[in-house]
Amino acid sequence: MPLQKFRSGIDTPIGLLGVLLLATAVKATIAAGVLTVTQGAHTVEVQGAVDASDDLVTITGGTTDGFLVLRPFSDARSIVLKHGTGNIECQGAVDLTLAEDDDVAILYKTGTKWAVVASKTKAGIVAATATLAAQATKVAATSLFMSSELTGTGAEQVIPHGLSSAPTKGWWAVSKGHDGAGAVGDKYPDIGFTQLPDATNIYLSCTAGAKFYAHALLSA
Repeated sequence: MPLQKFRSGIDTPIGLLGVLLLATAVKATIAAGVLTVTQGAHTVEVQGAVDASDDLVTITGGTTDGFLVLRPFSDARSIVLKHGTGNIECQGAVDLTLAEDDDVAILYKTGTKWAVVASKTKAGIVAATATLAAQATKVAATSLFMSSELTGTGAEQVIPHGLSSAPTKGWWAVSKGHDGAGAVGDKYPDIGFTQLPDATNIYLSCTAGAKFYAHALLSA
């Protein structure tokens, strides 16, 4: 069975298992903000191979509806793909910096434009990890109080919630009659808070003899 062809500047075969087989990346050097590509994968060198960073403004070469994979030639010299300055369009309409030699950008050519459709950068991974860590910390600092089944007295009831401070994200109560968990014949009780909860307790009243549950949420 012949291999299918994949357009990436020049035709590149795709294996029978669907793995994209690009030619080995060769170095291409930026010249006055312009990079000329001759195949589907390139390592990119800054002009003069001296400066710590260089702007990539325009890409020439390639084929419409073709893909291009770029990565820095050296992790000592960053490549900045400039959004909208030339013919490159980056995700989020912001410049994309490839700072490590294993940072990667995948671009797709539409007419005269090259659109960044995917990228992997160490800086992005670090930022995402920091965000996840912050979210995990916030989740860890979140406390939820859920009472066992309680019975209304018809007067104010003081229910300890056991949280470290007064609930900040909400407090609520559910009667068995209202949430569908009650038995046939249960009455639908009146239930409500008599005052705002404090650092120790929830305050509410419920029809005498009615079953209910109290909840409170504390979040960082």
